Amino acid sequence: MPARLVIYDVGGRQVRLLHDGSLDVGTHSRTWDGRGDGGVPVAAGVYIVRLHAGEKVLTQKIVIAK
Repeated sequence: MPARLVIYDVGGRQVRLLHDGSLDVGTHSRTWDGRGDGGVPVAAGVYIVRLHAGEKVLTQKIVIAK
């Protein structure tokens, strides 16, 4: 199934693309190192994690504290 896992800032700008491709059915995990797509550490604050998997969209807020 096609899946896309992206981190956004609260302004809706993409911060980091963690996965964009197909995944088999089952449990999967990804680790985010707190860096943006350019490799620079992100600022402390609230971020949105969004998973698009097939027709489903799951969204979760996370907080980076430094």
